[in-house]
Amino acid sequence: MGASYPTKLMLALRSGGTCAFPKCGKHLTYSATVGEDTSVGEAAHICGEKPSAPRYDATMTSDQRDSVHNLIYLCTDHHTIIDKVEADWPTSALLSLKAQHEKQVRDVMEELF
Repeated sequence: MGASYPTKLMLALRSGGTCAFPKCGKHLTYSATVGEDTSVGEAAHICGEKPSAPRYDATMTSDQRDSVHNLIYLCTDHHTIIDKVEADWPTSALLSLKAQHEKQVRDVMEELF
């Protein structure tokens, strides 16, 4: 099924529109010269969406898998890395990374406003 558009939008907002991978910080929007701007970020599953996916957790429901709590906002390169080099990116590491990144974004926003 996959995450819904509102869930992906919430994830992008919580991530400040930037890749959550350490020291990446890539802005994940593209300013079009013709037509509408677009998002180029990816809502990567922390615990995989299907049984063959990295970090799949059979105890989770489909709704839990596709919730903002099980997604991390990444650029395409880092989404590929966390899935292809699964041993380096266990669930606990990704949850921690997500929490740290989203806290940094919240802290900056609170400072500004």
